[in-house]
Amino acid sequence: MNQKQDDVEKKLLEIFEDTKEHSISELAEIVNLSPARTRAIVSNLVQKGKIVANGANKNRTYSKK
Repeated sequence: MNQKQDDVEKKLLEIFEDTKEHSISELAEIVNLSPARTRAIVSNLVQKGKIVANGANKNRTYSKK
């Protein structure tokens, strides 16, 4: 993992401190990355157990564990 991805992960985790749930499109806009790149980073955070996915497909949101 590179430094930029580490920085984005930290920023995403900070966002979850302030607000309960976010979609990939909301997160991508906040961190100024493409939805695909944001989804990859968020998936990594889900695998690490730091956040959880709620719902399925288009209605999926993410929240702090």
